[in-house]
Amino acid sequence: MSTRQPSLLYTSSSYNIKDHGGKGDGKTKDTAFIQQTIDACARAGGGTVYFPPGIYLTGTICLKNNVTLWLEAGATILGSADLKWDYDPIHLIYARKAKNISICGQGTISGNLSAFERLAAEFRQSIPGWTAHGLWPWRPRCSVHFFCCDNVRVDGVSFVQGGATTLGLIGCTNVDLHHLKIDSWSESCCEDAINILSCRQVHVTGCSINSSDDPICIYQGCPWFDYPLGDGLEDLSDQELADYPNEGITISDCVLRTRCNGIRVNGSRGGKISNVCFNNIVIDGAAIGINIKNFYAIGVPPVGALTWNNPGSTEIENVSFSNMMIRTSGVHSMHPFLILNEDFIGKKEKGCGNIRNISFSNCHFCTDITSSQTLGTGIISGSKDLFVDNIAFSNVELEVIGRFDEKFKNRIREEVYYPFEGYRGELYPRPADADFENPRDFPYGIYCRYARNLRFHDVVMRNRSSVRWKHAARFDHVTNPVLRHLDVFPAEAVDRTVVGSHDVTEMRLESGIGQENITPNPSQSWNPPSMYPLVLAENMKSAFEKQYGDLFARQPEHQ
Repeated sequence: MSTRQPSLLYTSSSYNIKDHGGKGDGKTKDTAFIQQTIDACARAGGGTVYFPPGIYLTGTICLKNNVTLWLEAGATILGSADLKWDYDPIHLIYARKAKNISICGQGTISGNLSAFERLAAEFRQSIPGWTAHGLWPWRPRCSVHFFCCDNVRVDGVSFVQGGATTLGLIGCTNVDLHHLKIDSWSESCCEDAINILSCRQVHVTGCSINSSDDPICIYQGCPWFDYPLGDGLEDLSDQELADYPNEGITISDCVLRTRCNGIRVNGSRGGKISNVCFNNIVIDGAAIGINIKNFYAIGVPPVGALTWNNPGSTEIENVSFSNMMIRTSGVHSMHPFLILNEDFIGKKEKGCGNIRNISFSNCHFCTDITSSQTLGTGIISGSKDLFVDNIAFSNVELEVIGRFDEKFKNRIREEVYYPFEGYRGELYPRPADADFENPRDFPYGIYCRYARNLRFHDVVMRNRSSVRWKHAARFDHVTNPVLRHLDVFPAEAVDRTVVGSHDVTEMRLESGIGQENITPNPSQSWNPPSMYPLVLAENMKSAFEKQYGDLFARQPEHQ
């Protein structure tokens, strides 16, 4: 629809904003004129509300059944800076239980964030330990917010200076988001781009997103304290929303730039996320490339203390990532991918969701070393009573680092809360062979624990740091891992052996790695080497040993 000419839309069912009193001068508040035009269009059975070039200053407007907002090139809907009087509810454009609604064209929707930055600065100075989450009361929550709507389309529009979320979807079905340009970058605020909460049949294609927070989030339920159910949209409780499954979601052909999570798939309050496909996506600059967790938790001002806000965790299954280029960078770059499955979150009587059937194919991960705090280990972690299940990597290249974090020495040797601003309180895994004093010790390219049925097929790992890994991959408490064609570069990348293990059962090693490159397992569950056949013809084995033999020989202790 975004490719159609406005003249083709200008029919008897089209409503020009300026014909109904709108000024579009950037000074006059057009809120009432815009709403009256939308209402008239809806009463007539629907049609197109047309915005010719101009700047339409407005507070909250409500989209109704069978109505399309068409923004001509040069038309801008600009959010008012008067939060107290012009927003009810606290979104710029919203729709509630509407059907057949669209926002299309080549125009722009601006949340006018710069108008709120003075308040943001004052807020930061007035509360010690301020975090960006605390800014929410001072600005609109969403530039566009759809609540329990059906048949939604947003096509071709540009979004700038959004609210806490640029485009929020909650409890919606049959949603198409196409060819959007979203610039929600801010140095002072958290700016998610697209949040998909408890929705079904959502398709996102061809979007370019520049976001200082998460570009694309899929959440189950509503993980926040006051967003957005406390603003007049309380038809469904947050727990009822959690019972609406996130399923049938495709996201493709997108470019995502961020300093936070490139893609976030997180649970909250039970429920289920399933059948989600990510394809042909570039992620640039992320702290964490792909973040998958069955729970959600955030730090809360004034001291950033963690608040668990979910009485149960979410089941996440059948999620695929294919044809992706992911670069993590920045001062606080941490993980190319992070998969966490915890059973201690919330109340157990509400149930604990598992993470299973996650696949990565034709993906390239790269971590830039930009500071002494840069980490780069890919992490897969379940918990003692809830194993991550069936995580598969096929034709994947990891250019990462993995090293000791000297900043956090002198801590006890046990699982500890992650001591990192913005992730304070989340229980991160601790390798069984980590140094005594270092709780954030991940000297590996990949670390896996409490998992079963892991698959690594045609995986190449490159150490981008001058500090050698202890092991390229480390497995603790893992059942039935399969490694086929695992290559590690350069030869001096590994200090000990390619694969380190503790309490690993039923491991299968296929062509590309030999048994001598697996560390002995101290637990009784380690089976004799004969259980792990090396499937290599003699000539292949000879060529392999000639090319990579030095890589797997035990290296002297690295100084």
